[in-house]
Amino acid sequence: MQKNKNTVFALLIGLLFSLIIIEIAAQLFYYFVVKKQFDSVKDSQYFFLQKTKDEVLGYELKPNIDIKRDNKPLIINNLSLRERQFKQEKKKKRIGLLGDSVVFGIEHAQDSTISEKLQDLYKDSLEVVNLGVPGYATHQMTKQFEEKNKSVFFNEIIYLLNPNDFTLRNTIYEGADNGVYRYFNPPFFKSVWFMRKLIYRIKKKGELTFNTDFYKWCFEGTKNEIFDEIKHLKVISEQKNVNLKIVILPAGSAYSENNYALSEMYSEIEKFLINEKINFKNPTKDFQKDYKILFDETDHLTSKGNDLMAKIMFELETK
Repeated sequence: MQKNKNTVFALLIGLLFSLIIIEIAAQLFYYFVVKKQFDSVKDSQYFFLQKTKDEVLGYELKPNIDIKRDNKPLIINNLSLRERQFKQEKKKKRIGLLGDSVVFGIEHAQDSTISEKLQDLYKDSLEVVNLGVPGYATHQMTKQFEEKNKSVFFNEIIYLLNPNDFTLRNTIYEGADNGVYRYFNPPFFKSVWFMRKLIYRIKKKGELTFNTDFYKWCFEGTKNEIFDEIKHLKVISEQKNVNLKIVILPAGSAYSENNYALSEMYSEIEKFLINEKINFKNPTKDFQKDYKILFDETDHLTSKGNDLMAKIMFELETK
């Protein structure tokens, strides 16, 4: 009996020692490789994000930016919004677009974002404000709305729900935050973080490309938490007398000829929104015909995709 106890104790000590060695190796790899890569990106003249004290957000757009990359203007105003300077006082109806890098307009010029294209459709009848921030998921978007509505009051919010929003920080479903959020908030235990990032890469089958298995995996793992957060967004919107609408962003990688691989997942999202009495639009059929030119290889919308999405939002508002 004593021999067995000694064997178990020795195994536990050996396991503990192995974990410590792995963590030390991960810390060294972070300090000498990953941190240098992160610092290089953050030191770039084109980097437009900054750390924020808000724990939910973690980071935000850097204010007062006016740069041009590849001849594409990027303007961020004093309120940390991808907008030109404007008066905070509301003189006409104001719509805010909530979303991640798709709404922000990553790789798009200022006048090619969904918000700008939607503004063009409305002309001067109301204001459209871009609330998009790359890497944000549903929890961050709820907080983004709360914070920005303190100074830029909205009549309506349209949340472009990306299937990539079904992610949660500090879990294996962390998603895009494995990159952007961790620029500013690296976890204490680096080995656990690297393991999560490895799982993320394996499920995504790469760094930039997406696949339907990844979306389904995240959805099944986080849908309860994300649905609860959407309920929370609805409650906050009602408290502030702001009309909430949701457009479900199709995934380009889910399309094939006459088929959409995420149809069951989207049906479940639809049922939830119907039960919660949230006005929504699922435009997967609208994108089916020309999906090859409406999405790029990272499942972001192309300029033509932004045109169609702005039209869909306009029709949702005016019908």
